[in-house]
Amino acid sequence: MAARKSGANAERGHLGFEVGGKTYTFAFSTNALCAVEDHFNLASIDELDKVIGAKPSLRHIRTLFRIGLTDTDPSMTDVEAGKIMDEVGGLEPSAQLVMQALTNAFPEAAGSATADPR
Repeated sequence: MAARKSGANAERGHLGFEVGGKTYTFAFSTNALCAVEDHFNLASIDELDKVIGAKPSLRHIRTLFRIGLTDTDPSMTDVEAGKIMDEVGGLEPSAQLVMQALTNAFPEAAGSATADPR
């Protein structure tokens, strides 16, 4: 089942999507980005391209997916995030949602040809 983007506040770095009749919202806020740095042991968020790279792992995308959802759903787990990813359609559409949410969080990088959200 494909996800349908919903109305979330893109100006605040949010990205809403609907799947299975439920609406979810990614929010790569300061706290979420700190969680990304902590989880992946990054010196700064500028190193996120090392995690995403040309071929991101399924585990990394699931972790980013979970962290992006925790601001609006603090009880989100990796298992639940994986189930939502399955409903979205798997790795590729999930990675696209994560990248769009990161682009919303870093609009100055939107014109870049890379996935680097600096």
